[in-house]
Amino acid sequence: MIDSLADPIRVVSVRDPAIDWHAMREHGVTPLVYAETRDEQSVRVLPGAAPRWYHLRPLSVVECAACDAQPTPVACALLAFRLGVTRIENFHGVGIDLYPELPTPGPNGSTRMTWSDAGLQRIADTIGGQRVLYEIGAIVHERASEGNARSGDVIFTPPQFLQPVLNQIALRLAERRETNGGIASSATQPSDSPNPSA
Repeated sequence: MIDSLADPIRVVSVRDPAIDWHAMREHGVTPLVYAETRDEQSVRVLPGAAPRWYHLRPLSVVECAACDAQPTPVACALLAFRLGVTRIENFHGVGIDLYPELPTPGPNGSTRMTWSDAGLQRIADTIGGQRVLYEIGAIVHERASEGNARSGDVIFTPPQFLQPVLNQIALRLAERRETNGGIASSATQPSDSPNPSA
């Protein structure tokens, strides 16, 4: 996928329990590859499951600067999520989406909807924690940083806290492959797979 960095995109968290990592691996997409590319076309979904898709819009230069001015990377990612996520598709099930509800002044006197504190808390409570907010917010911010510097594609740098999750998924995939005698099955996922999106 070529990310223009100027158009809206949609991504799914690597923690989403609907992802069929076995099917993705069969197409050469490891957890790390997806975390670096966020290629929507590479995502495979378990039968009957519906991932939560986060719709991201590019940030303006001013919004990106506001994120950069935050005191910590976590605060930066959280502000980027607040400003850049325009919808969470399948939030409460197939076709039941969640939208930001706080009117916020935008450029040229326009108004944009952003996430309130209560909205962010609702998301964190539903998906099982704040780490997904940070994961997705980091993508929004990195797209803006790269897009404001140059146009064209970007390889995302997974946040440091995400590396153990990626390693854990990869390890479970390898263990499952060994257990199945080298034949991966996409019918089931490990019962103890990371599941903060549930």
